[in-house]
Amino acid sequence: LRGGRALATREVKIKRLPPRANQVRVDRLTGGVEVDGLPQIPFGFYCYTNHTGDDHPQPELAAQEVVRGFTMMSPYQSCAPEHRARRKAYLDRCARLGMRVHYNVIVPARHAATDPKQVEANLSQIEDEIRAFRDHPAILGYYISDEPELRRESPEVLERIYLRIRELDPYHPVTIVFISPPPAQRYAKALDIVMCDPYPIPNRGPAYAGDLIGRLNSAFQLRNPVWIVPQAFGGNEHWAREPTRQEERLMTYLGVMQGATGVQYFIRDGMNGFPKSAAAWAECALCAVEVA
Repeated sequence: LRGGRALATREVKIKRLPPRANQVRVDRLTGGVEVDGLPQIPFGFYCYTNHTGDDHPQPELAAQEVVRGFTMMSPYQSCAPEHRARRKAYLDRCARLGMRVHYNVIVPARHAATDPKQVEANLSQIEDEIRAFRDHPAILGYYISDEPELRRESPEVLERIYLRIRELDPYHPVTIVFISPPPAQRYAKALDIVMCDPYPIPNRGPAYAGDLIGRLNSAFQLRNPVWIVPQAFGGNEHWAREPTRQEERLMTYLGVMQGATGVQYFIRDGMNGFPKSAAAWAECALCAVEVA
C-alpha cells in the first residue's frame, strides 16, 4: 500500500501444523534449526555402514563421538527393506545417546530412471522408509541426493521425491549436497536445506571453502539454510593428503563466518580410518564444542 492505494497484491499459502514431539523446524530468518524446542547448529559427520552391506554403522561410533561434542551423524546406507531392523537398531541407539541422524534415503539409480514405472518403484521404496521412521526421535532430516549435478540427476524427479517426503512427513527438513553454488539453483525446489562440500586440500587453500559457502548463502538467504561439509579425508583419488588440524579449523570457521548453520564433515571412519590424523579429528571435535 501507498497512501491507502494498493500497488501490488500477492497470495501466500501458510500451512500451520500441530506440534510434534520429534519435530525439527527451520528458521528462515536466522538460517538455523530448532531441535527439541531449542536452537541448534547441527554439527556432525558422514560415516560408512559396515562392509557386510546390512546398513549398520560401526557399533560404538555414535557413543564415541557424542561425548566429544558432535550432535549429528549421517550413515551411507542402502535403505534395503530386508535391513530395516538393522537401521532401526542404530537409530534407537542414537536416540538413547542424544545423537540425531541426518537420514540417508538415497535410492540407487533413481535419477537415471526414465521409465515411469521405475521412478514410481523408487518413490515407493522411499515412501516405505519415511513411513517406517518419520516418528523416530533420532531423525533430524532426510538426505535425498549426493552431488546431483555430477550424476546428472533430474531436478524434476528430485522435486517429486521432495514433495512426496514433505507430504508424508512435514516435520523434518530435506537436504541435498552440491559441489558449487551455480548448480544448486536448478534444484532449489527439491530441498529445504542446501549443503556444499568444498574439498580444497591440498589443491586449493582453505579459504576456498568459505568462499563457496558465502556465495551459496547470498543466493539462498532468507529462503534456505546453508550447511558446510568440510573435508576430513585425503591421501586418495585427487587429494594427495588430509587437511591438517589448522586447516580443519579454518575450513569450519570460514564456513560458519560466511553463514553456514550446520557442519557435517566428510568423513568419519573410526577409529582412524578417516581422518587418519587423531590431532585433526580432535580439532574438529573442539570446533563442535566451541560452535555449540
